[in-house]
Amino acid sequence: NQEVEIMIKEYFSEYKNIFYYQNNPSLGHDGNFLNTLSLPSSDYIWLIGDSVGLSPGSIQEVLKIIDKFSPEIIAVNFKDRIQTPSKEYKSMMHADPKAVFDLFAWHLTQTGVTIYSKKVIDYLKNLKIENEKVLSNKNFPHISLIFNFLSTDCSFYWISSNLIYSSGVKDSYWRKN
Repeated sequence: NQEVEIMIKEYFSEYKNIFYYQNNPSLGHDGNFLNTLSLPSSDYIWLIGDSVGLSPGSIQEVLKIIDKFSPEIIAVNFKDRIQTPSKEYKSMMHADPKAVFDLFAWHLTQTGVTIYSKKVIDYLKNLKIENEKVLSNKNFPHISLIFNFLSTDCSFYWISSNLIYSSGVKDSYWRKN
């Protein structure tokens, strides 16, 4: 999208951590999602689409959780969809990935609510190499990634604050299906 590229270029000189990639030809939602997650080399990646905005203070709140708990996967609330208080779910604390699944799976279908650690991204790269079918859930490859990873290392933190919101730009493309 040329409008996005022009807008982003304005920020390149001021912010050194903004990158712009355009897939040509288009990879579609799933391919774009998986490819985009594998591009950065940072310790954490928060993939946010063009229909999601960040609430003031969101990044600071996430950084506090990373500094204190270093979870591999962080999920944030959106429009008070889940009333569960913020909490760490970790294998050593007898957390069960099934409990995380039961509480949060439907919420995690929203692409922008999840922050992934480098360890999860490395796991994604291995999953892609070992078995493409694991990530073949149409429109929801991130659900496969999240719960395949949590089944090996349940390191999940739930932030109950509404850190993202709908920017109202567009409706989900798959809603009609």
